[in-house]
Amino acid sequence: MKVIKVSPIVKAMTPFSIFSLLYMAAFALHMTEAVVEDFKSPALALAFLAIIGILGFASFAKLRWLKASHTFFCFLILSSGYFFLFLFPDVDNHVNLLLYLNIAMAACLAAWAFGPCKKSQDEIFDRIAPFLRSAAVILYFFAGFHKINSDFFDPYVGCAVTFARLILNQFNLHNIAIPVSSAPVIAALIISTEFLGGLLLLVKRFQLPVLVFLGGFHGLLAMVTFPAFSALMMSVLSAFIPKNYWMIIIDNPVNFLHYRIQRVFVYFSLILATGFFTGLYFEFFGPTSWNINWNINFLLGLVLNVASLIFFWPIIRTLLSRKGPKWHGVSIWNPALPKYFLLFLAFLIFFGMNPYLGLRTAGTFTMYSNLVTEGNQSNHLLLHSNALKVFGYQEDVVEIIEITPHKPRNRGNYLRKGISLPVVEFKKHILDWRQMGAKVPAVYSYGGKVYTTQDIVHDTLWKSVKPNWETALLDFRVIQKQGPNACRW
Repeated sequence: MKVIKVSPIVKAMTPFSIFSLLYMAAFALHMTEAVVEDFKSPALALAFLAIIGILGFASFAKLRWLKASHTFFCFLILSSGYFFLFLFPDVDNHVNLLLYLNIAMAACLAAWAFGPCKKSQDEIFDRIAPFLRSAAVILYFFAGFHKINSDFFDPYVGCAVTFARLILNQFNLHNIAIPVSSAPVIAALIISTEFLGGLLLLVKRFQLPVLVFLGGFHGLLAMVTFPAFSALMMSVLSAFIPKNYWMIIIDNPVNFLHYRIQRVFVYFSLILATGFFTGLYFEFFGPTSWNINWNINFLLGLVLNVASLIFFWPIIRTLLSRKGPKWHGVSIWNPALPKYFLLFLAFLIFFGMNPYLGLRTAGTFTMYSNLVTEGNQSNHLLLHSNALKVFGYQEDVVEIIEITPHKPRNRGNYLRKGISLPVVEFKKHILDWRQMGAKVPAVYSYGGKVYTTQDIVHDTLWKSVKPNWETALLDFRVIQKQGPNACRW
């Protein structure tokens, strides 16, 4: 008869300690994805993965002086510092969500640590979960709301059809044609998934079926092209798990080498090991021998899905058996929390509204939406007149007529002949080129005049450009002047 032991060096798990590992794993997967997409800094990614591993495993080690809240707070500061120092504001949509959650959770942990009424470590998750739930609802709402525009339904350049083709290509189903007449149906299905799915999360009785559907949705996205975003949302959506089902996960560990291992350790270890393998491969061999568009994205997504299946299996098994406790759902917000924490919620809503206010058009949950808000009219079906616009950044535009190609700042805003972009975004290129010591000949139009220069970096109009709060906080997509707006990240 085998004797199954519990490791003497591991603490008893709580919803908070489990969530912290899920969340750290999402950042680890983001660092892995960054190496795959940019082919740069694998050594930096490996260093961060090592730090994440140390913090993750230290969070559940039986050390009396070290608690999960300590290691998680360190992780929040470290991961936020990485994005703010090296990448912000030109970051992906899910990174902006991660930064919001990082700041909100760090503030929550600080208020808990220095507040007059401390609670036990086990109850920290009750304070953090409302941020996660409300953020999920807001994210899905705006992701769907931004897509309610005429170009999203376009059968040729609409992101709905583009994404459908991406799925078919990823699974080598190239020969399957997408009928033009199906474009509105696909678009409506995607909008319903995000827009209505987010709203239905507000209702307890609908939370379970919506979570199941969203889990499958993110599992598919993970194997196509968004593994890091899917991992982040898996951790965020875990905040909707009722307490009695958290106990089902905790009480059903994996048996391995005569030890009972918590499932979240397996989840965390699989993703971390995949990150180390990918980082080491790129560090020593480079990307040339990989089919980047399929192999790695599919691999990362597959690992995430396998890890998720292992982690959530006790819940899946209990629900299928219909013999477990009833799923009652959870309340979105905790009324016992201080009212000033509502400021975080208000800021996230303001951030999602940025395109319609005339501020940022990139990173505001507008991913793959075809949304256009520049100019006097928008392509949005409900906000066509741009009646909410109060800032003029989107109309202060530079048009590139001719330019010597240079390395792009990011995937969205690369400079080439015939594109336009807001002056704030153009200034970022100027600052980058100046830092690189580049000489950039160009012909461009600005303010109704055409300019020709042998070096735009030191051109009269731009030589005095300096970093300011606008270049530090705002991020814009390129502006397409004619035809349906192309599908962009």
